[in-house]
Amino acid sequence: FFWKFVLRQVLHSIGRGMFSDKSTETFVERIRQHKLKEGWLQCRKDYAVYLQKNGRVLILQPSSFPFHKRDKYKKNMEPVLYGPESKVKIGPWNVSAEILNEVTEQESTKLLKSKALKDMDDLMKGSITYYIAAPINDGESLPNPLVHFEGGFTKPSRPTAWKGFELKVESTLPLLGIDQSKLDNNPLSFAAEDYGKTWTLVKVHLALDDV
Repeated sequence: FFWKFVLRQVLHSIGRGMFSDKSTETFVERIRQHKLKEGWLQCRKDYAVYLQKNGRVLILQPSSFPFHKRDKYKKNMEPVLYGPESKVKIGPWNVSAEILNEVTEQESTKLLKSKALKDMDDLMKGSITYYIAAPINDGESLPNPLVHFEGGFTKPSRPTAWKGFELKVESTLPLLGIDQSKLDNNPLSFAAEDYGKTWTLVKVHLALDDV
């Protein structure tokens, strides 16, 4: 009874529906374990619930993290041009791509290896930045515009920034990546070293409206 009361109070205070009796039992079992296993909890179909190793429970709002298939963001069909003024709105997220010309090769390598999110707490901040080595086709001065990867990246198109992180997060957020169909010879790898100097560093930024 105690957990039902507490959960109902907390969930209703943030505008979310209560767990079912079965989900409540499963939830209590998970958080009472001596060694907590971090991961998604199947408590509701309409919003995501995530348990951290430290016992913290994250409730993700469906507007900014649509957990149910019916709430998924619609694919942005137009390529995203470069520059802050060309940002696009996908759901509540403002998404932009910016070419970074004044960056050394050493700095570029470091940024390309950096992770978009260190952990789930980073996701909850509502501001995400990651870097891509965007190839430049022969005869062009700029890389092709990035595209919205609905449902997440494929293995060859996944930037280093997103390797090893929760696939559920990657497949849910409105992320930008390289349009493989626009590349010369349709390569299967997008590593910067595959292109010699014919690539440029691009910063992708996602921010929620109220961040």
